[in-house]
Amino acid sequence: MIGYAQRATAIGMNRSGKSELIRYLFASLNVRRVLIDPKGEWAVPGQPRHVLRSRDKIGCEREVDAIDWTAPIVHVVPGWEDKQQLEALFARVASIAGPMTVWIDECYGVSNASWAPSGLRQLIVAGAGLGHGVFAATQRPRNVSKLFLTEADHLFIFPPLDVEDLKEARRGVPFLGVDQALALAGELPRHGYIWASKRDGTIAKGPPIPPEYLSYRSDVVHKR
Repeated sequence: MIGYAQRATAIGMNRSGKSELIRYLFASLNVRRVLIDPKGEWAVPGQPRHVLRSRDKIGCEREVDAIDWTAPIVHVVPGWEDKQQLEALFARVASIAGPMTVWIDECYGVSNASWAPSGLRQLIVAGAGLGHGVFAATQRPRNVSKLFLTEADHLFIFPPLDVEDLKEARRGVPFLGVDQALALAGELPRHGYIWASKRDGTIAKGPPIPPEYLSYRSDVVHKR
């Protein structure tokens, strides 16, 4: 079981099942939740999509402050790698008190290998002590903040991944060998994944994703 205040990162190409797994974990929680959706691909029934449009620091802060952060699920669509928007957004999210889980669906839309918003760094590195979790998905482990890998309590790897991607993904779970991962990947069914848990140092083939979370039902968080 993965707790709401943990860090979980799923890596895999389009249609591998990575976002569906994170969505399944996210939807099962009973705490305040925030969906950061730089691709604008998702819909949350009953909740608005807050699309950030300001490009200057003050405008971004005002736009972020205007969001109702008391809603049970807050869905925000920031500009792709728009540093002003992302700094304002993650500073506000990191300041939220109490239990919360943040889902980031595509890591490379909110960070790169040499930069991440200060609030995001705070969430990943120190958020657990405040009851803040970060569930993240990304197509490639390269060119994203390494914190998504090094600070992950759980790493989910969906094949196919090339060897260089696999080597990068192992930053957070060095006990997972490249040859071991490749062998496990060859045993997996479609939408199967390797689950490496830093919490207890275990490596396993993940359980199947429930079919209802692969079908995009309209009564749960789903793709638009």
